[in-house]
Amino acid sequence: MSERKSAYGPEITLLQERVQSLLNMEFASKGRRAEVGEYSRWLHREVFEPFSEYTQRLNHIFDKTNWNDVENARTVAGWTGVQEICHDAIDRAIKGHLVVPPILLLAIHRQSIRAVTRAARALAEFVGCFVAPDPGAAIARAKEFESYMLAAGILLSDVAELIGNLTPVAARRIPLASVSGVALGSVIEVFPELSSVARADPAMLRPVEKLQLMARVGQDRHRREERFSEAANILESASISNPNWIEDGALFVDSFSAAWSQLNSQSARILGEFEGANSLVRVDGVLDALSKIAEGPFRRLGSLLVVAGKVAAGTAPSLNSETLFQNRRLSGVHRYLTGSAPTITSSVDRTLRNAEAHYDYEVLADTVKIRHLPPHARSPADAIVEELFHDDILEQALDILEATCAMSFALMAFVWRYPNVATRERFRATWLSLHRI
Repeated sequence: MSERKSAYGPEITLLQERVQSLLNMEFASKGRRAEVGEYSRWLHREVFEPFSEYTQRLNHIFDKTNWNDVENARTVAGWTGVQEICHDAIDRAIKGHLVVPPILLLAIHRQSIRAVTRAARALAEFVGCFVAPDPGAAIARAKEFESYMLAAGILLSDVAELIGNLTPVAARRIPLASVSGVALGSVIEVFPELSSVARADPAMLRPVEKLQLMARVGQDRHRREERFSEAANILESASISNPNWIEDGALFVDSFSAAWSQLNSQSARILGEFEGANSLVRVDGVLDALSKIAEGPFRRLGSLLVVAGKVAAGTAPSLNSETLFQNRRLSGVHRYLTGSAPTITSSVDRTLRNAEAHYDYEVLADTVKIRHLPPHARSPADAIVEELFHDDILEQALDILEATCAMSFALMAFVWRYPNVATRERFRATWLSLHRI
């Protein structure tokens, strides 16, 4: 053990530090986007081919290396090879975070880079076996390695099928709303955070089906799941504080239903603007949709979460017409969620600020200049000017749709098993009727 720690310890620490830094890295969300063909070649060259090579090299190294014999030339070579693979995976993942993909391949890109990140994390767990304090800890790390590598392989397998279906669509600039026959997978494959609901009551997934295409092409599934978890934690905390905190069940159901209907209508509208990679999006429509999503479903659903959070903190007694009215403003929702559920608002802050401000814009050939005045601006000199590519605005719309979906899913999953039977049944009946809208 001491020999392995001396031989491998410093390098293992370096690798683990790099992986941790990578896990905290944000994806670039604006800039000039590659053409579909160029991007597809990059994806195969930088992700698929290296991942296949990693697997082959690791199998060879593991078969030929005795890690206890730290001075053996073959062991030294094997250790050097593992480090090379891990550093290469980290480097590729970092570069991938900086690439701004064609808008129609956004979800594919995020999932592919997360697969490389998981492979790097898997290797960091594996090498940790070498310096584990006891056999049990070593076995646990080995299991983590297997789990992360398996997850990475599954992600890439899923991406391979999807990119084969969507790349021709993007390259030919076919309007996404008219696309049929794209391999979406089951609802639960697209929205795994709803698996517990699906197992107990599959019918509850019917209203979600219409969001599959949007999620498949334009949402970061991993981030949506994190947003879902943050919202779910707020709701669970409210129930711990007051198991019957939804005092007015009809108010909850009506607020949620209105938000869900708005979410679906704006999602369909964004699909209509989604005319393939590098096309000129209709800026008027997208900016208008951004404002409507922020002031509509994002604000409505966020208000329910704010009240739940205040119930958990003991600063609100329950959800009723008064507490919901007091927490209805978008600025208050934004401020509260930023403090209590930062992943939900992490990358939509700019969008929400724009929705709260007065803005003007000028559409240019490839970009749009947005001039917006903060709420307390005193003169035109206080205006903030931001220049974005057309598809960057569309990505902002996809982002806030993703955050709104996550909140709606968390609220649906929560109230579906709420202890008040009357509220639960009222919600279920209303929710299933939304499938026909």
